[in-house]
Amino acid sequence: MSLLHVFLRAAHVLAPLQAGAAPAAAAPETPPPSGAAAAEATGARAPAGPALTLDEAIRQALRRSPLLADHDARIDGAEAARKAVRGNYGPKLRLEGNVIYWDDVQRLEFAGGGNVPPLPPPTTPYEAVVAGLLQGLGGGTIVREQVTTQATVQLVQPLTGLYGVHQGYQIAEGEKAVATTDRQATEKHVATEVTAAYLRVLQAQAMREAADAGVAALEARLQTVEALERGGLAGRNDVLRVQVAVAAARQDALATTNLVAQARAGLAATIGMEQPEFGPLEPVQPAEKPVPTLEAARERALEQRLELKSISTRIAQAENGVEAARSRLIPDVNLVAQYQHNTGTELQDASTLFGGAFLSWTPFEWGATWYRVDEASAGVQRAEAGASQARTQIAFQVQSAWYAHATSSEALKVAEAAVTQAEEAARLERARYEAQKATTTDLLDAESELTRARMRLEAARYDRWIALARLRDAMGDGETR
Repeated sequence: MSLLHVFLRAAHVLAPLQAGAAPAAAAPETPPPSGAAAAEATGARAPAGPALTLDEAIRQALRRSPLLADHDARIDGAEAARKAVRGNYGPKLRLEGNVIYWDDVQRLEFAGGGNVPPLPPPTTPYEAVVAGLLQGLGGGTIVREQVTTQATVQLVQPLTGLYGVHQGYQIAEGEKAVATTDRQATEKHVATEVTAAYLRVLQAQAMREAADAGVAALEARLQTVEALERGGLAGRNDVLRVQVAVAAARQDALATTNLVAQARAGLAATIGMEQPEFGPLEPVQPAEKPVPTLEAARERALEQRLELKSISTRIAQAENGVEAARSRLIPDVNLVAQYQHNTGTELQDASTLFGGAFLSWTPFEWGATWYRVDEASAGVQRAEAGASQARTQIAFQVQSAWYAHATSSEALKVAEAAVTQAEEAARLERARYEAQKATTTDLLDAESELTRARMRLEAARYDRWIALARLRDAMGDGETR
């Protein structure tokens, strides 16, 4: 049940119950009492805690929001991923090494082992070298020790692969941009929801003040009727009717107090509090800015909504994905420099160093890479379809918010006119009552209708402000109030 419905019900109940009250002296028309006076009239206690402004409520909500914390984690993750991809631009340094223990040493021997017949003494230096070699081979030569080691340092710089690396880096940058934009959009939505919840509390308080004013008026009338009864100018039945009316008004005032508590709890939840940790709310006067036409509002939303900016980035990411898939169709060329050190073996040089270009290409793989290009192209189509759907949804949101604001604006005009008319009607009934041309019932009906009109005016005023905040949010404006 809405606040407005509760108060209209209260006013409707009070009007007929007041009809039996004895005539009382006409009082000048006065506005409803302030919040402090209303609280005193019903015994309501002001909420404990520091006063809260709308700006402070929004700041606390942004600081406490788990949605924004999730966006922050997404941004951090996207930034880490971007840096990881950036590292693929430069050369990679690889270190490899091993230590191997073999079952035995490996020797190189001629057939016959050590039974090689002795050679005649060498007569030339060449024969001396050959004789020494053959003599060594006769006993076997160790070509691999039982323990060998190898250490390799390799530097690899991609060349043709840099194009695919660049596309991947663009995708990673886009992911961070999307996460940042989504966070900004969430900030605006959180601010809008806090603004609406804040205004709902003020609306509930205004309606409670109206109920408190009704209670105070009935209690004053009850005192008058009781005095008239003591003077013999009013019957007991008149007193009972007013007492019933006072009791009903108090019940409705208590109900509105509960509604205020619920609205405060709703505001606390929107801020991120388990229970209200704030005192009274500071009044707020939303800025009155011109509202554009429906068509202009749609165009502004399509230009400003951050969701569409994120979708545009997604499309660009998908296009980068297509180029990255195409880059796999070309040969992979890398520059390689390598140094290797070996111990425990005579079959390899102790140290080697080389550098050069290496090419790797798989020209035929049954279209696997080509089909990946088609898959990436389909991703672009899906992103573009999502953009079209998002534009349609945003246009609908703007239209709904625009009509809601237009309706609430018209309702406010009607409520303002109704208050003016009710005030004039109440003034005329007072004049007729003083001239003994109207009954007490006629006067109470006019005053009750004036009270109801004022309550409808308060409700319409806050409804319009809330509708305006939601319209600005739908259009993607920077300010929601």
